[in-house]
Amino acid sequence: MRAGETVTVSLTSAGRDASVEEGADLDELNVLRDRARHVSFGHGIHYCIGAPLARLEDAIALQVLLSRLPTLTWEDPTEPVAWLPAGITRGPVRLRIRLTAAGGVRDPEVR
Repeated sequence: MRAGETVTVSLTSAGRDASVEEGADLDELNVLRDRARHVSFGHGIHYCIGAPLARLEDAIALQVLLSRLPTLTWEDPTEPVAWLPAGITRGPVRLRIRLTAAGGVRDPEVR
């Protein structure tokens, strides 16, 4: 780069370096990925002061969700995940889940 040139930063590309995540399918939704490198809360001097609180809130929300809905599973784990075409945030268009009643009968009204 030369002095004065314009640089465009794509936040959706951050943390998607295939050479770092060797062998990983970066388009696959994998919540258990070991090295989740992202800049969701900024970086360096621009790191979000509320990041620890947000992470704690996420952890509590997931614990409550999974404790109250223990039969929550993917509708079809082989179905490819379609991603939002947003420029700043990245997330799935939808996540199809299945809830099964306590007796093992699937509730057809819940999707």
